[in-house]
Formats: sequence, C-alpha cells, structure tokens
Amino acid sequence: MGKWTNNLWTKYGYGHGHGHSHGHGHGHGHGHGHGHGHGHGHGHDDHCPDPIPCFTPGTSLLTEHGPVLVENVQQGDRILTRDSGMQTVIWVGRKDVSAADMVNRPALRPVRIARGSLGHDLPNRDMLVSPQHRLLVRGADLSLQFGESEMLVPAKALQNRDGISTAAKGVSYIHLLFARHEVILSDAIWTESFQPATRMVDAMDRNVKAELYDLFPDLEADDCLAFDAARPSLSARELHHRFEIG
Repeated sequence: MGKWTNNLWTKYGYGHGHGHSHGHGHGHGHGHGHGHGHGHGHGHDDHCPDPIPCFTPGTSLLTEHGPVLVENVQQGDRILTRDSGMQTVIWVGRKDVSAADMVNRPALRPVRIARGSLGHDLPNRDMLVSPQHRLLVRGADLSLQFGESEMLVPAKALQNRDGISTAAKGVSYIHLLFARHEVILSDAIWTESFQPATRMVDAMDRNVKAELYDLFPDLEADDCLAFDAARPSLSARELHHRFEIG
C-alpha cells in the first residue's frame, strides 16, 4: 500500500482555496450509465486545485463479493461504480494524520457526517471523510439552475447542516484510484474516488510517485488534472437545501 510523505500536506496547503469544475457527465442508477465529464478546477491562488478526496477506516464499500471496509480493500479488488458497474482498484494509498497534526493544520480535520443526516437514513452509519471529499448531488432544481442532473459537492460545504461537523481526532486517510475518476457507493451514499492532480502526485514519496507514473504516464504531463471529472463540482455558495445529496 502506498505511503505519502508530509510534503503533500505542508507544501500545497490541504484544503486551501475553493475548486470549481465545469463539465458534463451522465450515468444514473445502481451501477449503470455512461460517460465522464471533461473539466478542470481553479483555486484562489492558481488554476490547479488541491482536491484530496479520502475515505477513512470503517467506511463500507460494495464490491463484487459484497460489502468490504475500505481499509481492507486491495489493489485488484472490484468495486461498484455508478457509471461503469464493477471496476478494478488500480492503487490504494494511505496517510495517517495525528491529532497533533490537526492542531497545527485545522484544514486536515475530517468531516463527520452523522447517520441519517442526509435524509432517508443516509448515510447508513456515522462516517468520516476528508474535507475535500465530494458527494453526489442531484435533483430537479439542480437541472434547472445548472443544466446538470448530477454534480459533486465537497463535504466541508455541508458543515452548516444538522448532524454534520468537523472532528478533531487523529485519522487515517485512504485513497482509492481507478482507471478513471469514478463515483462509488460508500456507506450507502454516492461519493467520488481519488482524482489525481499532477502537482499532488509530485509531492508524494518517490517510490509511490514512480508507481503512479508507471500506471498513468499522463500524470507526468503539465496538465493540472490527469483525469476528467466524473461530474462537475458545486461550491458551498451554490448548494441549495432542495438538492438531494448522496
């Protein structure tokens, strides 16, 4: 399993800035649909965002063999995706962040989403995700306002809602990388997989970086994001209570 160095967190300021993507994607239903978006994000400082979407131990994913905890997922496992059915995990990365790290870097603190806080008993357990981990948003009002049937919103944008807050305890952040950016079922809600950015990978441990470059040569290009986004992104400012999340 790949290990990250602290450079990833200190050099690029995890959670700094607000990304916004533009693109088009389709695919609805339980593991059905097609198409991935084309787009890029932009932050306050430059056009490259720092989207670091991570799961935490205890999160349940649906694999071809049934539910599996994310910390037990291995390279080669097949996981249910919203657009492409069962897809193979290409790479797994993990970073342990202590409570002391979070005191110094509050932006590292995970977002706690309480069971049922998104409605319809979703998620189906209390879950922790990184602040930039994006959840699926849908609804008729979304289509009317943005011309998109589905978009993605970062977990940190939901913190003004009942049952959603920032946690300060130490945590392990886990990445799952597929052959492309995917929307996957986690704790019964749809959230994103890892979408690698070139400069994010550049900050990783040399051996991990070499492994990712071998798997995805396009990451060595100058492009900000090597993968097209599975869905366009929605900012906290654009989020409306009528939108259905998850």
